[in-house]
Amino acid sequence: MFAAFERELNIHRDSGYHRLGGLLQRGDVDAGFRERALTPPAAYLDFLCMVGPGVFFGGALTIYPLSSDRWRSVESELARLRKVSTEAIFPFGYDGTTESRRCFEATSGKDQVYWFSWEEKAKRSFSAGFREWIEECYAFDPFNVPFTSIEVKFNPVIDLGSKMRARFKELSDLLA
Repeated sequence: MFAAFERELNIHRDSGYHRLGGLLQRGDVDAGFRERALTPPAAYLDFLCMVGPGVFFGGALTIYPLSSDRWRSVESELARLRKVSTEAIFPFGYDGTTESRRCFEATSGKDQVYWFSWEEKAKRSFSAGFREWIEECYAFDPFNVPFTSIEVKFNPVIDLGSKMRARFKELSDLLA
């Protein structure tokens, strides 16, 4: 169902580049959203149960858990959003920038992904569907390079992908 995304996770599962939050159970997720009077799209629920929330691509994408005592979550970000906006949306993720969130309409169950700007306090349409958007995230991964090594002229073959991921992780750790 999320073939490209899952393939990427399998390639870098043990590197820390993707930090998975664990799979969620559909009944628990459905009940949690109902308690909060939210109707998420089916594809997003599938993702939470098949891949799970987490921090992906070294922090360039976060998909929130429904609630958490330690991390940002749908619940914590929704409370924050309601203080500044009356938009009928709920945030489900963070795109690695300092001032925006990915959102869905709060009660429609529609699959459209929105971008919410904290600075402008406004939402904008971002993608027609969650499944397509999440699969495209793999294509925009800065380290999504179709090679495992590269030959540099007059130098031995080096594993550039691993070196780039290690450096990105060092930078991510410094900023965390």
